Amino acid sequence: MAKAKGKTQIPEVEKAASPAQESKEAAPTDKTFNEYPAAQGTIKDEQGTYHRARLWAPAQKDALREEGGLKGKFEIQNPETGVREKYDFEMKPKEHNGQKYLSGVVNRGEGRDPLVVRVVGIDGPHGRFAALRMAEMHRDGEQAQFQDVRGQGGIVRMNEAMTHKFTEKEGQIYETERFRETLGVEPSALARLDHRDEVEAVMDRQAAQDLERNEALEQETGLEAPDSGPELDDEEDLGMGR
Repeated sequence: MAKAKGKTQIPEVEKAASPAQESKEAAPTDKTFNEYPAAQGTIKDEQGTYHRARLWAPAQKDALREEGGLKGKFEIQNPETGVREKYDFEMKPKEHNGQKYLSGVVNRGEGRDPLVVRVVGIDGPHGRFAALRMAEMHRDGEQAQFQDVRGQGGIVRMNEAMTHKFTEKEGQIYETERFRETLGVEPSALARLDHRDEVEAVMDRQAAQDLERNEALEQETGLEAPDSGPELDDEEDLGMGR
């Protein structure tokens, strides 16, 4: 595992979820994951080990939903060595030094270093996109040493099921709103390249509806509606995987 060491003050220690802890809403199984709406990102390290985070909306009455968080499953797999680990975890919105991100801790069990998993918004040459970041955390009192997991990949995308859910509900879904509000990442930047057109079509319809509502508001109140701001260009794949 290629790692970079660094010592830093912990801005806020997140509570780690137990690997055996069951979520209030049944998590998807391997057989159903491709049909279950989820956003996912994968990093393949230099040893050929895959680290994958899959994220989806909490149940309606789950307290995590009120916090703007996401349910998730974290997987570590190496086809050559046979390593295969799976953990349930949660991600919550955090802010440090003015930067907002989603963060969670994966507890790998007694005697093993936990993983700090984050999804951050990054400004690319063609717009802002979501990226997966992770590090092993070694505690030393209030200090912590982090060893970054580095490799190929990392862009977070909607799977086909979530894309279908997005288009079916005309963009009104919990997950994409969390990425937009917390990370400043638009749904078009979460879409796989082969689904970009259909996601953008929904966004165009949303924009048209917003314009109609704003014009109606102006006519009724005589007040000018606020500018929605410039449109972002499409985010390209940047060679980081899909």
